[in-house]
Amino acid sequence: MRAGNARTVVYHEFQHYMQYAYDSGCYAFLEPNYLNGTAAGDAEFLEGYADLAKDAVDAAVDLTLFNDIVAVYNPAQSFYDKSYRDVFSKYFSEQLGTQWNTTDPHWHMDAVRRHYEECDARDTLYVLDTLVPALKSSMTEEKLFLDFFAANWAKDWASATTQPELSISMMTPGLLMARSPCIKMSIFPAVRRAGLARAPRMTGLPGISR
Repeated sequence: MRAGNARTVVYHEFQHYMQYAYDSGCYAFLEPNYLNGTAAGDAEFLEGYADLAKDAVDAAVDLTLFNDIVAVYNPAQSFYDKSYRDVFSKYFSEQLGTQWNTTDPHWHMDAVRRHYEECDARDTLYVLDTLVPALKSSMTEEKLFLDFFAANWAKDWASATTQPELSISMMTPGLLMARSPCIKMSIFPAVRRAGLARAPRMTGLPGISR
């Protein structure tokens, strides 16, 4: 608050309030599996979506927030080890949501709501294997991760109209690449180990107990 970010703090914390409202089964999973935001917990979704919410209320904040997040983004770390400042949460919502216009700060945030609803139904956040194709019939969990991997480079040149899978909105060109010019296959280590044959799944991968 003292740093002048009162609005974004409120937006972030209110998203947590909304997360906890899904209490038919999801909240019982969220709370004990948070683990203080450690890599072993579920903070990649809890904090990732709460940060995304900071970008989804105020149009002025929407223009700059994820530029700041990308500036400290570490692409050498697996998505499942992240918590705050997660770029994949933005990519997920933009690619799989369907509601509202691109000029709305909350554009495609309905994908996040659908994730909470599925968590409530299945008592776990780790539902992308079925949620992703349910939100977009031509998409799989694996393809979504690989498209995100490609978008880390291509977002600066891709057409949002003809190549939406390679686009991430509201980001200054070059930020991800400038952050790590040698991203290689380190965004998702399991993909590197698999030789790009498959993207990481929720279960069955070394070091990922989902």
